[in-house]
Amino acid sequence: MDSTEKIYCCECGEELQGAMYHIGGEDYICEDCRENYYTHCDHCDALVPNEEITDVDNNRRFVCRECADYYYTCSHCGQLFSHYYIAADTYYITLCTNCYEDHYFTCEDCGEVYRQDEAEYIGGQAGRRQGYHRSRQGSHLRKRRWISFTGRHGDRDASCDSRLPR
Repeated sequence: MDSTEKIYCCECGEELQGAMYHIGGEDYICEDCRENYYTHCDHCDALVPNEEITDVDNNRRFVCRECADYYYTCSHCGQLFSHYYIAADTYYITLCTNCYEDHYFTCEDCGEVYRQDEAEYIGGQAGRRQGYHRSRQGSHLRKRRWISFTGRHGDRDASCDSRLPR
């Protein structure tokens, strides 16, 4: 760029004097256009158009489309989350902490994740963290427990091989 060459904002066409932002190639934008139409990606720090930004972790972070691939999609709510907000991540289902706590549980015997409406509660314990589910292979009851946020699922019981319906 020649020192006498004038530079114009590629968004509004105004001549750039003072603060200007490089957005790739030979394109620059002014301060007003940056504030109104662009956001920094919290993952890669690139300056990208607002329409290419998506929220992650319940609006705690904002990332570009390319970086969104590095995040988990909750199978229940469909939102993107970093690993800090994932309570269950199995071959069959990935759940954020809110959806897991509100709608799911993990069987202590088999380690599989189930919807709470699949649980059977004994002795009026509905709504508490004490419950059971029935295996599809038999009528035996399985104790219910909540998965820890460290991902510990307990020992697998081959006799309880139910799968969460999609």
